[in-house]
Amino acid sequence: MAGWQGANDKGDPYPNIGIAYLVAALHRHGHEAVVLDMNNQSISDEQLISCLDDTHVDLIGLSVKTATMANARRIGLKIKERFPSIPIIVGGPHVTVAALDIFKEPWVDYVLLGEGEDVLPLLCTRFDNHLSINDLAAVITRRENPAVLGISAARVNNLDELDFPDYNLFGAGVRNVLRSNYPLITSRGCPYKCTYCSVAKISGNRVRTRSPDNVIVELLQARERFGVTGFEIVDDSFNVDIVRAKAICNLLIEQRLEMTWSCPNGIRADRVDSELAVLMKQAGCHFVMVGVESADPAILESVKKGESLTDIERGIHLLQHAGLAVGGFFIIGLPGDSYAAQEVSAEFARRNGIHAHFNMLVPYPGTDVHKWVCENGTFMTSIEEGVHFADSSKKVMPVFETADFTANERWRAYEMVHTRLAKFDMLIPKNAGKLTYDIRKLSLLARYDRRQLVSLIKRWFVENVCEF
Repeated sequence: MAGWQGANDKGDPYPNIGIAYLVAALHRHGHEAVVLDMNNQSISDEQLISCLDDTHVDLIGLSVKTATMANARRIGLKIKERFPSIPIIVGGPHVTVAALDIFKEPWVDYVLLGEGEDVLPLLCTRFDNHLSINDLAAVITRRENPAVLGISAARVNNLDELDFPDYNLFGAGVRNVLRSNYPLITSRGCPYKCTYCSVAKISGNRVRTRSPDNVIVELLQARERFGVTGFEIVDDSFNVDIVRAKAICNLLIEQRLEMTWSCPNGIRADRVDSELAVLMKQAGCHFVMVGVESADPAILESVKKGESLTDIERGIHLLQHAGLAVGGFFIIGLPGDSYAAQEVSAEFARRNGIHAHFNMLVPYPGTDVHKWVCENGTFMTSIEEGVHFADSSKKVMPVFETADFTANERWRAYEMVHTRLAKFDMLIPKNAGKLTYDIRKLSLLARYDRRQLVSLIKRWFVENVCEF
């Protein structure tokens, strides 16, 4: 499905590792698959229907995030209208956290909760043999009563038994990106209880890990198949088990893979010691993100993150001391947040020299924050329309507001933090002309950071006037 992440959102192609795992699982069990990667390929609705017309399809699956649900709905309705007899199964993160809402969609025939590598091939085998799927774990039909659902999301217990992701059915753009940014999952699940996060509901609180040897074998195979020279660890809990994280680093060093890598999805700052930081650097890691969320200790404690600001700052310094570039994720709009608190977070990022990434809060279903918003806030729009960040502040509108932190204040905070940190790529579109860019930048500086504006003017004066 088309979404915020990929070439169709004016970004670089981004491999869908979840779909690639499903393709590998289907092939292993003798099923054929066709991938229409609408995150990275420009496909109109008419072209999609035409493609399905030309292909013998027995089952259509849609992978859905919250941000892609509106597109999934539009496309699903068109598919069902043209192919009423072909079953449509929906899976993905949004389905797992919002199953009851999915049942309201008239185009949905089946819902798959959780991880599909074991379940989807079995479902296809049942279809091939005209067998019932009523007893199939984690699969629900729309005809069942959603009010009495007691079904659990599917989980793959032994990740080492999974076939490695298969990207051969993806476009050339994705395969090219794999060479330098191969996405790698070494674990699933998260043991923490952050109130704003839906990962535990999607992947479970129990962390399931791959063995270090299995991780290295995948990288060796990826280098042989796709010429991979670099990778990204996209776990939610890569370094929760510090011993395993060190073992992976040691194997990378011993095997002399000489691949550069990063952790763009974030690691726990409180689960870093000096030995791990040094090993990561020696093993080829050059950049990591850490979850800060807020530099206001009261807000940090309220979201049950399980680490203090002191823990986070210490971890950042250990990583930096080892020679790693460090970035930090921050959230605008958590319970207790304010414009003033965002000023504190911006100063924390500046003081610690980290690449800060500020996201507008989207309260996902099933999270404690979603419940909090329902009780204390006012929704301004559907969460399906929620945008965490964009290349223009005009595209980022809060999903909700509270009496003490209005939507306008949240939007101004988004502009303020990025202006003060000189991250104008998050505020001004890349295709803006130079004059438009300069005027917009000066306007932002005048509103949110006059000290930086004065410095800019002085520098311009020295460079352009004093010469004469």
